[in-house]
Amino acid sequence: MANEDTTEGTGTAGLDAGSYEVVRSRLVGHTSELATRAERLNESRKAIFGSSAFELVQTTRVRTENLASARDMVSVGGYLLFAFNVTLGLKSTPSVSDVFALYKLDGKTEGDALEPVSLEGTFLSQQAFVSDFTTTFRYGKNPRVLRLKRTDTRLLIVIQVGDELRDVKVLRFGIDARGSVTYIDARGEEDNVPPPGFAFTWTRTGREHQVMGPHPHVNVLDEVFVETVNGDLTVKIENNTKDGLGIWREPVADPNQTLDDAEISFARVGALILLKVLPYREEKTRYLVYNTLKKSITRIDAIGRACLALPEDQGILFPGGHYVAADEARIVDPDTEGMRFESTVRAPNGEDALYVFHEDAEGLYLALPYNLITKELGAPVRCHGYSLFEDGTLAVFRSPEGAETTRVHPFQLWRTPFSTLEAAERAGAQRGSSSYLAKVGNPALVRGIGDVYAIRKLVLTEAPTRKTFEELVSLAARALDDHYWLGHEEAFDLKSALRDVRASADAILKEFEKVEAYRARAEKAVIEARAAQRELLGKERPEDSPSAETYLSALSALRTQRGKFVTLRELRYVDLQAIDVLEGEVDARFPQLLGLLLEVELDAGAAE
Repeated sequence: MANEDTTEGTGTAGLDAGSYEVVRSRLVGHTSELATRAERLNESRKAIFGSSAFELVQTTRVRTENLASARDMVSVGGYLLFAFNVTLGLKSTPSVSDVFALYKLDGKTEGDALEPVSLEGTFLSQQAFVSDFTTTFRYGKNPRVLRLKRTDTRLLIVIQVGDELRDVKVLRFGIDARGSVTYIDARGEEDNVPPPGFAFTWTRTGREHQVMGPHPHVNVLDEVFVETVNGDLTVKIENNTKDGLGIWREPVADPNQTLDDAEISFARVGALILLKVLPYREEKTRYLVYNTLKKSITRIDAIGRACLALPEDQGILFPGGHYVAADEARIVDPDTEGMRFESTVRAPNGEDALYVFHEDAEGLYLALPYNLITKELGAPVRCHGYSLFEDGTLAVFRSPEGAETTRVHPFQLWRTPFSTLEAAERAGAQRGSSSYLAKVGNPALVRGIGDVYAIRKLVLTEAPTRKTFEELVSLAARALDDHYWLGHEEAFDLKSALRDVRASADAILKEFEKVEAYRARAEKAVIEARAAQRELLGKERPEDSPSAETYLSALSALRTQRGKFVTLRELRYVDLQAIDVLEGEVDARFPQLLGLLLEVELDAGAAE
């Protein structure tokens, strides 16, 4: 039988088989039953409202007369408008037809769905536009199309006309309620304003946040403590200035900086605290995320480019990845340098969201589909242009990988859940259902099932903290209050299963208070033992005055210290690895002293 007074490491991975584990096992069992019912409900929901999967429908090609690189694509005026940057050889100024192409999308699922359209008689043949386009490309410095931008009332053509990406000329068209497109002028810079890329405002810390002491730090929301002094960036979770230890540490360039020298800012998003740190004499800002549920730190510099709040306070999303507080940070695309937030599209099913980022230099888009039930990102979509249609069809346009210029450019059509609300309502009417779940509606079911999945993730956390269980109790209570339909038979009576989970969570929270008290006592004992041993090994240096008496005294002190380890190991939840290290130091010192004692005795015998 395992010793019930021991554990390994921190967290609860090695807790004994006592009352905590009994309650934890009961909680896991209730959660398993809850998740099983939720999965059955999700299958019923899909049968009524359909699946939200991405499906590739067709792959074809867009061909250009000249060598060109794909730049962008939008849907406007009933056409797909493509933009290219062309290589013309001796021809100095491109024509409108060299740079732009129009196609009709005929909705075919077999064969070529794209039909080329002559520019004659279209909005691209309007004389004022042709004149401004020609002037821009004739007199600009190495001009090239940066992007196409479509809003409800505007079509913008952004052209770089200088050395910097900000040196642009913006040709703009107006779009009326009927979808007609009319050229306005070449002064559209005021319309070319990017959307805000952050769901929050950074708060800069000042003197009022500083806590002085031997190891001073900056107090962030009384939950996390940051400093860049003494040669490293350190993050603590205890307001302790007596030592410089913490849960995160990495070196800084200038070890002599003071607490005032670094720029430290913070923001809170749900259960996550974001930290923005620029150490003294450094150019690159560091971005850290502190998870209050797990008491862990993750460095994610991508949040410096954009950081959005996930729906229902689930966590954050940034270029190339996301971080759900009940889970871990997940990166699906690490190559996101220069990416900025572009737009968000919410599917009418309430289950899916699409986050789009854009990079100006290469004209790349990165689309990240996110599912609110699984709380996970799908496969990222990289392209040089995209367009969503009313029925949820996604058109994707890109340059071939590794090709700078080509005459053949891949084009794909995908089936997605991102239709308009009107199209979704028509599809729902066609499916038809008189069931109770149909009356509840897909978005409401998605929120409820999503809450259950979030509860399961919290319960299965490998190293839960008190905050984890508090969040679990709160989430279970909110779910019971928010979803009136949980107890219905068609919902597989999720209410009763959820009540069982909540009761077990309440019980484990009370038991966890005892666990934390035992663990704190064990940690204090190890710290005291470590300090005593440091003093012992530093003080007991019989080599300085070698004699049989000094060596015997030192050996006796080591035996006493070794005896303390036996008592330490009997403490509940003690860190056995730390004790092994201490005992190893004593064991290494013991034979050294025995050898020295033997030499002294041999010398004494020889003298006699």
